[in-house]
Amino acid sequence: MCQNGKKSSEGSFSIECVLRLT
Repeated sequence: MCQNGKKSSEGSFSIECVLRLT
């Protein structure tokens, strides 16, 4: 769950999600 990631139009939340999963 990437709730900590900012789900903005930046798409940075997507990268943080992967980094956290790794």
